[in-house]
Amino acid sequence: MDELKDQGSKDNRKWMIPLIVLLLILAGVVSYQWLIPRTDLEVRTVYHEATGGGGTGGLIHVNILLTNWGNREINDLYCRYAVTIVNGSEMAHHESSSMILQRKENAELKLDFVGSQYWEYLIEIEISFTGSSGRISKDLSYYTFEETMNIVFIERIG
Repeated sequence: MDELKDQGSKDNRKWMIPLIVLLLILAGVVSYQWLIPRTDLEVRTVYHEATGGGGTGGLIHVNILLTNWGNREINDLYCRYAVTIVNGSEMAHHESSSMILQRKENAELKLDFVGSQYWEYLIEIEISFTGSSGRISKDLSYYTFEETMNIVFIERIG
């Protein structure tokens, strides 16, 4: 009888260690997702050329998608972006006003102008915001390539 009792307690101990490991992993994931303040702003810049006939120029779109992947809101989000011809003049620019991005929320900024697919452009983005770790500022620069119709640039700031 005592042998059966000892065998039952050994079987219970076999399940205790995996259960404790699983609970520790779950506690770590919960802490990372909700308890530990984390700032994580994704800046996704999409460049697209809609060419006109015979290389005379067409509409060029620059879309910037700002997504807050962190677990705290982002305040006082300021974004200035401009497109210039490499070694040339500014084609277009825009400044966004102070925005607030809640957790998992995004904002889309658009810039359209008439240009040529045969020019190389420089896309410059200036971003500053207040997150869980204080004030953060970042300057991003991207170059397009001649005769490239679509380009996507992705940056994480945090």
